Amino acid sequence: MSFLSIPLRSNGQRFFHDWFNSLRTAGVSIETFLGSGFMQETSFALANNQIVAANVTGLSFNSASYKSAHIYTEVRRKTDSNEAVSNGILRVMYKDSSSAWILIDELGGDDDGITFSITTGGQIQYTSNDLLGTNYSGKVTFKAITFSA
Repeated sequence: MSFLSIPLRSNGQRFFHDWFNSLRTAGVSIETFLGSGFMQETSFALANNQIVAANVTGLSFNSASYKSAHIYTEVRRKTDSNEAVSNGILRVMYKDSSSAWILIDELGGDDDGITFSITTGGQIQYTSNDLLGTNYSGKVTFKAITFSA
C-alpha cells in the first residue's frame, strides 16, 4: 500500500485531521525519496560452492517499471574455520539501446567468494566459491532504492 493511496481526512470525533494528514505527507516524502519500487530489507541463503549462476530470490527488476537501482548489500559466509564478510552497493542499470541490464559490484571487505550478475530479464544471480571448513552458513541481506522508468 502506498501513502498516496491514503485519503486526506477531515476532523472526526476520534482524531484531528491535521495529525493524520501530517503523517501521510511524511510517508509520501519517504516513498518519493526511496522510489516507487523500493525493497525492504530481505535476506537470502547463499549456497557454498555454487558453480552455476543461481537466482537471488526476491531480487529482480522489471525494465518497464525501473531503469536503475542501488542495492545496499551485506554478504556473510562462515564455517568453523573461515569467515568472510563484505558490504556495499550493487548498482544495476538498464540500457534501452542494448535491451540489457548492467551490474556494477561495489562491495568491500573480505574476499567473500561471491560473484553477482544480472540476467537480461533483470534477475540478480550469484555464484560462490568453496569456503573451506564444516558447518557452512551463508547469507546475503539486501534492500534497494529504485529509479523509475
